[in-house]
Amino acid sequence: MLQFSHVSLDIQDGSTTRRLLDDVSFSAAPGEVLGITGPSGSGKSTLLAIAGLLQPPTTGGVWLDDTSLTVTGREAAKIRREKIGIVFQRPNLVSSLSVREQLLLMPHLGRVLPLPRSVKRAAAERAEELLDAVGLAGMGDRRISELSGGQQARVNLARALMNSPELLLIDEPTAALDSHSADRVTDLIMELVHENQMPALYVSHDQEQIAKLDRTITVVDGRVQVPATV
Repeated sequence: MLQFSHVSLDIQDGSTTRRLLDDVSFSAAPGEVLGITGPSGSGKSTLLAIAGLLQPPTTGGVWLDDTSLTVTGREAAKIRREKIGIVFQRPNLVSSLSVREQLLLMPHLGRVLPLPRSVKRAAAERAEELLDAVGLAGMGDRRISELSGGQQARVNLARALMNSPELLLIDEPTAALDSHSADRVTDLIMELVHENQMPALYVSHDQEQIAKLDRTITVVDGRVQVPATV
């Protein structure tokens, strides 16, 4: 269960203090894709940044089950690496790598020592499993530069799932896709989140995609406007 409890965020803007989030509370259950929508600049991406331990709130608490998501420094980096998968709006995939190589980068992040052989084997098996799950079976040797936008979006999703996260954060995953590819990506996200029973936050302006999700909250001027289960 992901839980936001009375979360506020203030930032300093010159000599004044600006409130980006104001007393936000909501929850997302295991296996639930919670849509977050609202006008540009309303605080949607800020919620993802807080859930991803990229920005601590000024006040309030955020928990993933019994784990606090308001810690900072090395502890935050460890939680982010081990428990959280992020689907970025811009995948920033390495075009010269193969699809498989892109996925196999993930277990190395944050490590100093080489991976043990058993971990490498498990990672290779996980990569093939995910390629099959996202509909890219048999394409592991293809270069990223050879893929369509929809295929790259699916690699982006597979990459976020490589380390078997307990929380999935999704930022405008269909923004650059045509409607057919967007539908396929959202349907795939729904399927994988339900199957893996993790909570997921899905930020989007696309109301057709938002309508497919399990539940939706709307953020306006840093406040949740639609009642959400707390």
